[in-house]
Amino acid sequence: MKKTVFTILIICLVAGIPLMVLDMNPATGGGLKTLPGHSKIVVGTNDKSRENEEVFSTVLKAPTFVDLYIQSDSKETVTLEISSDQRIIGKRDNKYVLYINKVSGNSGYSLNQLFGPGNLTIRMTNEKSPGKLDIRYSERPADASEYERLSKIDSGDLNNPPEGYYEACRIDLSGLNCNEEPVYSFTLDSAQTIGISIYTDTEQGEMSVDIIGPGTNFFAVVNSVSNRICDQLQLALDKGTYEVRLNSENADGQLYVFIKK
Repeated sequence: MKKTVFTILIICLVAGIPLMVLDMNPATGGGLKTLPGHSKIVVGTNDKSRENEEVFSTVLKAPTFVDLYIQSDSKETVTLEISSDQRIIGKRDNKYVLYINKVSGNSGYSLNQLFGPGNLTIRMTNEKSPGKLDIRYSERPADASEYERLSKIDSGDLNNPPEGYYEACRIDLSGLNCNEEPVYSFTLDSAQTIGISIYTDTEQGEMSVDIIGPGTNFFAVVNSVSNRICDQLQLALDKGTYEVRLNSENADGQLYVFIKK
């Protein structure tokens, strides 16, 4: 199954936005604006080429949410590797690899992710070309009990929803091959905000979950490649019927969907 994976601005995983382009500031003008509480890291791409060169590192003393906002004005793609000492909750490995292309105005790339204690390192690969990479970095402490709950989910104990969420469905993925298969649907009589949490422990094959509704499509809120935990995603939805759809090929494990209305 070949499927293009898109991600959206969510608290998936934990905030997992593995990557997206968004407007950093609605004001007009070029470049990223000042972001309160964020440190600024600027690396020139015009001085030399790099191959996985360390450009930033820090030590996280406790579970921490890390917020990164990134913009490049180089015409060449810049590769960033953000890695931790330990495997990242919701992923199969300990790193994110982001491909940063040139964007204009106030737009940029964003990563919001929960990391465990230990070293956090950003490495950069780029061709020598005019321009620079602008990174804004901040940390937020994670609640210890929430980190413990998410760690249990990441270890395979999927029946650990946040308070106030009820189980909508659970699916055994073993031997299930499907494309855009509805596994749960709900109807809203009026516009409202709902919460949704989706967890999987799949270790092989390919799978992803989409949320499809009237004028609203959220693709790959959970996927087997980069984000197996979507926790407390808040969706402001219009009146209508919405479907949680599954894409799966040669996957294993379970899928749990929890809802809060």
